[in-house]
Amino acid sequence: MGEVHRLHSRLHLHWHKIETAFITLIWLVVAASPVKAASITNAQALLSDARPQQPNVIYTFNFRLNSATVVKSFQAQACTTSGGGCVKPTGFSATTVALTSQPSGFGASSGWVNDSIAGSLRVKNTTNTTTPAADQSIGFVGITNPDNAGSFFLRLTAYNDDNYSNPSDETVVTFDITPAVTLSLTVDPTISFDVSGVPSGTVYKGSLATSDRCQDGPNNINFGTNTLALVADTNYDCAQQLTTSTNGQSGYEVTVNGVVPGNDFINTSNPTVTIADWSGTNDAPSPTPTSGQAELFGYTTNANSLSGSPDRFSLSDNLFAALSDSPAQVAHSVGSVANDQVNVAYRLRFYVLSPSGSFQAKVVYTCLPTF
Repeated sequence: MGEVHRLHSRLHLHWHKIETAFITLIWLVVAASPVKAASITNAQALLSDARPQQPNVIYTFNFRLNSATVVKSFQAQACTTSGGGCVKPTGFSATTVALTSQPSGFGASSGWVNDSIAGSLRVKNTTNTTTPAADQSIGFVGITNPDNAGSFFLRLTAYNDDNYSNPSDETVVTFDITPAVTLSLTVDPTISFDVSGVPSGTVYKGSLATSDRCQDGPNNINFGTNTLALVADTNYDCAQQLTTSTNGQSGYEVTVNGVVPGNDFINTSNPTVTIADWSGTNDAPSPTPTSGQAELFGYTTNANSLSGSPDRFSLSDNLFAALSDSPAQVAHSVGSVANDQVNVAYRLRFYVLSPSGSFQAKVVYTCLPTF
């Protein structure tokens, strides 16, 4: 009996030890269970500039906190993954950031201070005692974006203490870093030049009008016909309108020059017989006679933006120049233009002793844009 009693005592002791160990094990498991934070919802991260390596970027967070816990600190941690250990994206920096304004909806309307570190955007308010509103917004300025394009993650966490240790609400949002999109376009140089006749009796410059005998077209000027005979010692003006459009950033010029021998108004049957050129030049146009016996052939322009002396032809109406073998400027602009119109007129005058016959002159316009 003694041996049996001792055996029973040992069995009872062993069972007691096993029961104690079992109870202790259960207590340890319960104590290790974490307290789960509420989820942040409706969360988004907005970047003022999403290009890689861009400095001084503004990151704005909009979201909703779902717990009624007072928030004393908040963190947006930049990571290369949504979970696990956080690895800061290469190049991302928050060391010199500032709040764009006091956070909205966090509780207290003031007293929040920036507390950011290299990889985390942080803000805290040690004295906040007000529970958050339904929606929150907070912005940080001065962030440097990651070096490389791609998707990265910001782990958003609200804390009920001011040292970022007791989370009350949390979620993860993505932000995308994208290179700038290059938009390219090649605009071809363009030039449009048109010559048209100015109808008879039309004012073409100041007080000067085209003769009632003129028949002006884009390719010819007729000072008069048999049915519209010309009278000696009278000035006859006929004109053409030059219209230019160009995208040349430095503008354009139109020149005129004669192409018959001597550039005179010559007799078609005998080229040695001419109506004399006027004495004025393109650089120094001069007034023609309005009465008395004289013969002349010259041109004028109503342009007032020529190279050199811009208004040399427009200082007064009656300023004319002789045609030359060399191109001479009659229209000009210093920038791109659309439908820029200039009138060029030709004056013919003969007197009673001028030889009879058919006379003719030829001119060439050259339009030169500058790109």
